[in-house]
Amino acid sequence: MKKEINAIIIDDEAKAIDTLKHIIQEENITGLVISDTAMDVQEGLNLVLKLKPDMVFLDIQMPGQDGFELIHELRQFKHSPAIVFTTAHDEYAIKAIRHEAFDYLLKPIAPAQLRKVIERYFSNQSQPNSLQTNHPDRSICFKGKTKDVFIRPKDVIYVKAEGNYANIIMTNKEEHLVCNYLATLEKKLSPFGFLRISRSYLVNSHFIKTIHHSSKICELKVDKEKYILNYSTKYYNNNS
Repeated sequence: MKKEINAIIIDDEAKAIDTLKHIIQEENITGLVISDTAMDVQEGLNLVLKLKPDMVFLDIQMPGQDGFELIHELRQFKHSPAIVFTTAHDEYAIKAIRHEAFDYLLKPIAPAQLRKVIERYFSNQSQPNSLQTNHPDRSICFKGKTKDVFIRPKDVIYVKAEGNYANIIMTNKEEHLVCNYLATLEKKLSPFGFLRISRSYLVNSHFIKTIHHSSKICELKVDKEKYILNYSTKYYNNNS
């Protein structure tokens, strides 16, 4: 397992680059080394192809091409670093997950959140073939009350906590009551793009249509069906 993450920062603001470097140094965040920096997408792409970093801290809003366009560019090449979006705008959280970003940090970056990103990276590295095991077409086994069920994450709309159990709501209208706390399922499903939006709900971000901040409503849409769930600022902000 790697003991050090070689990373680059791509951000059009020199102050933002300096701030992230300062956090890494002053907070003694070990295992993370910034190899180089870039201030636009093209320069950043060239750096990625040259240095082949393990991780890229990527700003979203930049002049010309934005951070999402860099991901599109990288899909042409074999090297796929872990992308950690950094932005001051929390409305990009869902889009970042849909672009298969490794993680998302909201500016101003909190040292504790940065540490969690690094810890999760090393944790994933310790699991062989983690990219393959996180493929949405792979079925996962869940222990039910009377039988085990095998479910593909991409077929799950949301999961609802029900005491010591959890109810998995599927796109085919089926429901499966499984013997797990929601927190356990959150760890199991978060690599597949699931977000914890409240104490009671874990949702598949691919089906999120809108997040209404004023009414604290999360609206999911599957084909013509809509699902309206309440979300908690405590949980949703933590995910952002």
